[in-house]
Amino acid sequence: MMKNKKIAKSIFKSILIYLTGIIFLIPIIWVFSLSLRSKKDALAAMFFTKDIHFENYVKAWQTFGFTRLYLNSLAVTVLSVFVTLVIAALAAYSFSRLRYKGSNIIFYITAILYYCITYCLSIPLPKTMRNVASFMI
Repeated sequence: MMKNKKIAKSIFKSILIYLTGIIFLIPIIWVFSLSLRSKKDALAAMFFTKDIHFENYVKAWQTFGFTRLYLNSLAVTVLSVFVTLVIAALAAYSFSRLRYKGSNIIFYITAILYYCITYCLSIPLPKTMRNVASFMI
Protein backbone atom coordinates (compact mmCIF):
# COMPACT_ATOMS: atom_id res chain seq x y z
CA MET A 1 0.00 0.00 0.00
CA MET A 2 2.81 2.38 0.88
CA LYS A 3 4.58 1.55 -2.37
CA ASN A 4 1.46 2.44 -4.39
CA LYS A 5 1.25 5.82 -2.65
CA LYS A 6 4.90 6.53 -3.49
CA ILE A 7 4.34 5.59 -7.13
CA ALA A 8 1.20 7.74 -7.33
CA LYS A 9 3.03 10.66 -5.73
CA SER A 10 5.93 10.25 -8.15
CA ILE A 11 3.58 10.15 -11.15
CA PHE A 12 1.73 13.23 -9.89
CA LYS A 13 5.00 15.14 -9.46
CA SER A 14 6.15 14.13 -12.94
CA ILE A 15 2.89 15.24 -14.54
CA LEU A 16 3.02 18.53 -12.64
CA ILE A 17 6.61 19.17 -13.76
CA TYR A 18 5.78 18.39 -17.41
CA LEU A 19 2.69 20.63 -17.36
CA THR A 20 4.66 23.47 -15.81
CA GLY A 21 7.35 23.06 -18.46
CA ILE A 22 4.78 23.15 -21.24
CA ILE A 23 3.14 26.24 -19.79
CA PHE A 24 6.49 28.03 -19.67
CA LEU A 25 7.37 26.96 -23.22
CA ILE A 26 4.15 28.23 -24.82
CA PRO A 27 5.21 31.94 -24.92
CA ILE A 28 8.61 31.00 -26.37
CA ILE A 29 6.98 28.92 -29.10
CA TRP A 30 4.49 31.73 -29.74
CA VAL A 31 7.26 34.33 -30.19
CA PHE A 32 9.19 32.00 -32.48
CA SER A 33 6.03 31.43 -34.50
CA LEU A 34 5.52 35.20 -34.77
CA SER A 35 9.07 35.68 -36.01
CA LEU A 36 8.41 33.36 -38.95
CA ARG A 37 5.30 35.21 -40.15
CA SER A 38 4.88 37.96 -42.69
CA LYS A 39 3.78 41.43 -41.57
CA LYS A 40 0.17 40.88 -42.61
CA ASP A 41 -0.03 37.49 -40.83
CA ALA A 42 1.60 38.77 -37.63
CA LEU A 43 -1.66 39.97 -36.13
CA ALA A 44 -3.65 36.86 -37.03
CA ALA A 45 -4.85 34.77 -34.11
CA MET A 46 -3.37 31.49 -35.32
CA PHE A 47 -0.63 29.65 -33.45
CA PHE A 48 1.34 28.46 -36.49
CA THR A 49 1.55 30.09 -39.89
CA LYS A 50 1.10 28.54 -43.30
CA ASP A 51 3.91 30.50 -44.94
CA ILE A 52 7.30 30.46 -43.22
CA HIS A 53 9.50 33.53 -43.73
CA PHE A 54 13.11 32.96 -42.65
CA GLU A 55 14.05 36.17 -44.44
CA ASN A 56 12.77 38.03 -41.36
CA TYR A 57 15.91 36.87 -39.55
CA VAL A 58 18.19 37.93 -42.41
CA LYS A 59 16.52 41.34 -42.62
CA ALA A 60 16.75 41.88 -38.86
CA TRP A 61 20.40 40.81 -38.80
CA GLN A 62 21.32 43.19 -41.63
CA THR A 63 19.14 46.13 -40.60
CA PHE A 64 20.11 46.38 -36.96
CA GLY A 65 23.77 45.32 -37.18
CA PHE A 66 23.39 42.28 -34.97
CA THR A 67 26.98 41.18 -35.54
CA ARG A 68 28.34 44.17 -33.62
CA LEU A 69 25.61 43.92 -31.00
CA TYR A 70 26.30 40.21 -30.56
CA LEU A 71 30.04 40.76 -30.09
CA ASN A 72 29.39 43.55 -27.56
CA SER A 73 26.98 41.33 -25.63
CA LEU A 74 29.43 38.44 -25.73
CA ALA A 75 32.27 40.59 -24.37
CA VAL A 76 30.14 42.04 -21.57
CA THR A 77 28.78 38.61 -20.65
CA VAL A 78 32.16 36.87 -20.54
CA LEU A 79 33.72 39.66 -18.48
CA SER A 80 30.73 39.82 -16.09
CA VAL A 81 30.67 36.06 -15.56
CA PHE A 82 34.42 35.93 -14.93
CA VAL A 83 34.38 38.79 -12.40
CA THR A 84 31.29 37.39 -10.69
CA LEU A 85 32.82 33.91 -10.39
CA VAL A 86 36.05 35.25 -8.91
CA ILE A 87 34.27 37.46 -6.37
CA ALA A 88 31.70 34.78 -5.51
CA ALA A 89 34.37 32.11 -5.02
CA LEU A 90 36.38 34.35 -2.69
CA ALA A 91 33.27 35.35 -0.74
CA ALA A 92 32.07 31.74 -0.48
CA TYR A 93 35.43 30.64 0.87
CA SER A 94 35.41 33.47 3.38
CA PHE A 95 31.88 32.72 4.57
CA SER A 96 32.41 28.96 4.85
CA ARG A 97 35.95 28.65 6.24
CA LEU A 98 36.90 31.84 8.04
CA ARG A 99 35.35 32.92 11.31
CA TYR A 100 35.86 36.52 12.33
CA LYS A 101 33.95 39.16 14.21
CA GLY A 102 30.94 40.24 12.16
CA SER A 103 31.16 37.46 9.57
CA ASN A 104 27.51 36.50 10.11
CA ILE A 105 26.38 40.11 9.76
CA ILE A 106 28.35 40.51 6.52
CA PHE A 107 26.84 37.26 5.23
CA TYR A 108 23.29 38.41 5.96
CA ILE A 109 23.91 41.85 4.45
CA THR A 110 25.27 40.17 1.31
CA ALA A 111 22.23 37.90 1.08
CA ILE A 112 19.81 40.81 1.57
CA LEU A 113 21.58 42.92 -1.05
CA TYR A 114 21.46 40.00 -3.48
CA TYR A 115 17.68 39.95 -3.28
CA CYS A 116 17.35 43.76 -3.27
CA ILE A 117 19.23 43.99 -6.57
CA THR A 118 16.61 41.78 -8.20
CA TYR A 119 13.84 44.09 -7.06
CA CYS A 120 15.74 47.24 -8.03
CA LEU A 121 16.33 45.88 -11.53
CA SER A 122 12.69 44.88 -11.94
CA ILE A 123 11.42 48.42 -11.25
CA PRO A 124 12.46 49.96 -14.63
CA LEU A 125 11.54 46.80 -16.56
CA PRO A 126 7.95 47.83 -17.45
CA LYS A 127 9.19 51.18 -18.76
CA THR A 128 11.85 49.47 -20.86
CA MET A 129 9.33 47.00 -22.27
CA ARG A 130 6.93 49.86 -23.08
CA ASN A 131 9.73 51.61 -25.02
CA VAL A 132 10.57 48.40 -26.87
CA ALA A 133 6.92 47.84 -27.73
CA SER A 134 6.52 51.40 -29.05
CA PHE A 135 9.67 50.92 -31.14
CA MET A 136 8.31 47.74 -32.69
CA ILE A 137 4.99 49.27 -33.80
